[in-house]
Amino acid sequence: MKIKIQLIYFFSSIILSACFLYCQQEIHEDKHAYLPKNMTSWERMMWGKNGLIRKHIYDPGDPEKEMKLRVNMLQTHQKLGLLTLAMLSNQSWMGWELNDGIESGNRDLALQKRHKILGMSTFAVYMTTAGFSLFAPPAQKKKKGLYSIKLHKTLAWIHFTGMLVQPWLGMYAGKANKYAFFKDNNISGDDLRSIHNTMGMVTTVSFSLAFL
Repeated sequence: MKIKIQLIYFFSSIILSACFLYCQQEIHEDKHAYLPKNMTSWERMMWGKNGLIRKHIYDPGDPEKEMKLRVNMLQTHQKLGLLTLAMLSNQSWMGWELNDGIESGNRDLALQKRHKILGMSTFAVYMTTAGFSLFAPPAQKKKKGLYSIKLHKTLAWIHFTGMLVQPWLGMYAGKANKYAFFKDNNISGDDLRSIHNTMGMVTTVSFSLAFL
């Protein structure tokens, strides 16, 4: 009789343990059920169930924690955006002053050096600002149609492209005559400088609208 009771107890323990493990597995599988179904390819790559950030850096594992992280990152993005806007505006003003001096035959080397240093600093702050938005967790509910965030992201394509092109234009503007590519295509340093200034204005204006 005792042996039967022990066998019953033994098999019951196995069954209960198996049920417990199965339930734990189900809970684990549903851990990220709150994730939006319509994530972009980038968001899925970073924040999907097996996303790079979630898997290797940090996984909030909870919708409230994830939303709090998103809000904090976007608030930092906004604050750094204000600093970037101030630096971009100053950089544009210095660029136009420098260009006017060159056209009048009075190149200000000190202003040119400050413009270059500020340009590198602005680029670094801009990329940091963009990073807080690009790597933030996705919104759990996405709105449809045209609204401020969608307009903000559309303008981002313009000023992001401008920020990538500007260092290249500025670097080659003063050395265009040293490269066969520019000579063969009749592109002078003045042409590159003019494009650089115009692109700087477009970048600053589009960033200003995106910030607003």
